Amino acid sequence: TVRSKRRSPECVEVASWNIAAINNNPFEYWVSCVDPKYDELMNSVEALLNDQRYDVTIENIFSEAKFRELIHEMSVASLGSLEHIERIWYGDLRQRPALS
Repeated sequence: TVRSKRRSPECVEVASWNIAAINNNPFEYWVSCVDPKYDELMNSVEALLNDQRYDVTIENIFSEAKFRELIHEMSVASLGSLEHIERIWYGDLRQRPALS
């Protein structure tokens, strides 16, 4: 049971599941459950995924400034091959739709 708490504005809550399902369909694992809140959650997620208004590109979620910050932190950590990461980001990832 989730309890309601007062949270600070800095608090971020997320939910995640394996969306790399074998058939690229996270709903293939949608199970029957007697809790109506579960069905409500799954129906709401399905509605969101089907609503094209929310299918923005990755760069609208992960901004150029955040990418540059990530590259800087990777450089400081001497992770190497950053040019390859940048080619992938600029040539492909940032333009991909987030949901479809």
